Amino acid sequence: MFILIQSAVGAATEGDAETRPSTWPSDSQITQSVEKTLRYDPRVHADAVEVSSEKGVVTLDGFVENLPMKRFVTELTETRKGVRAIVNRLEIIPERLDDKLVQHRVDQALVTSSDSEGQGIIATVSDGVVRLHGKVGSFAMSDLAERQVESIRGVRGIVNELHVHTDEPREDEELRQHLGMALRDDPWIEAGLVMANVENGVVTLSGMIDSLAEKRRLREAVSVPGVREIVEERLVVTAGLQKPSERQAPLTERPATEIENSLKAALMSDPRVRSDRFELAVESGVVSLKGHVDSLAGKRAAVRDASNTPGVSQVYDYLTVKPADPVSDEVLADGLQLAVEADVYLIGSNIAVEAHDGRVILRGSTDTEYQWAHAAKLVSRAPGVKEVENHLRILWPVPEPYLDLIGEAKESQ
Repeated sequence: MFILIQSAVGAATEGDAETRPSTWPSDSQITQSVEKTLRYDPRVHADAVEVSSEKGVVTLDGFVENLPMKRFVTELTETRKGVRAIVNRLEIIPERLDDKLVQHRVDQALVTSSDSEGQGIIATVSDGVVRLHGKVGSFAMSDLAERQVESIRGVRGIVNELHVHTDEPREDEELRQHLGMALRDDPWIEAGLVMANVENGVVTLSGMIDSLAEKRRLREAVSVPGVREIVEERLVVTAGLQKPSERQAPLTERPATEIENSLKAALMSDPRVRSDRFELAVESGVVSLKGHVDSLAGKRAAVRDASNTPGVSQVYDYLTVKPADPVSDEVLADGLQLAVEADVYLIGSNIAVEAHDGRVILRGSTDTEYQWAHAAKLVSRAPGVKEVENHLRILWPVPEPYLDLIGEAKESQ
């Protein structure tokens, strides 16, 4: 069956993709746009990255410090107009660490995180390359597990062999309704130009999109429990579409039942949240969340999902952190200490972790404000963390033009 949110005018085809209209930027303009974006971001050593474009296919050559940075450079490139595909040939120069140490760090990260169903994942390490085996409940959880592992010092590469499986299969009709709400509610997706075919749990996406960043956003939107496979080859980056920021926002006045259904769909799609452990109520656009979550990160994610749901004007947060499997303060502090020492973004930091009845205290110093924010975000993911007190000193304050990036990092905690 097909989900046709709205008929698309002038359906895109493979032939259309090869035709470059006058509104399409030239290869030199695309190259300059990508280079400027990389130079602007203080987290990227842009001088080490060489950018070229041919018919909208951008090739990235050079070197980066770690796997997360390789992914990050790709995601920045995806946002540029005219980029139809990316060939990422960036090489990684990570620390050379003993495989046993890397194995220990990976195992610890998967066990201590409440985000990725890590206890059901088996990881093996050979020459710094991590293979992930096992079962997870959705593509979102698979991607999240990969992101957590790639940020560990000493990891040179990841082979993701995780199998997406759910013990409670969902009917195609249920998935259709879920995906329809997810696409309509996302202001960064032009649902009217996208079609999704749902058949036996396999979702095939087709239609016109503004950028590769919108393509990634689409994949994230349909990576819900019950989806066995996602096919996206028929999505075509098309010139002349409105930018996401120029598109009409969803209506803000919605019936309570519609808001509740949209929010339930959003929570079910979020791998950071176990929505079966709490209840929600909606009245006149006001949402109340009550019950338990595993971690502070899960609590924040649930509130953020509710706040981002169209039609919601206010959120009352009555959620309490109560992990399904309680951990002692000693075990919690030891696990988090290992996590901050293993994180690639915290190299050069001097951080000591304390835990008192689920309240985590960070003492010591970081080089930058970004590291300061990242350390707090990292420890908030662990089951049992109720509160984070960040007493870290910043040795090298960030220059004024980049303070907005720090604000984004703090807001995402």
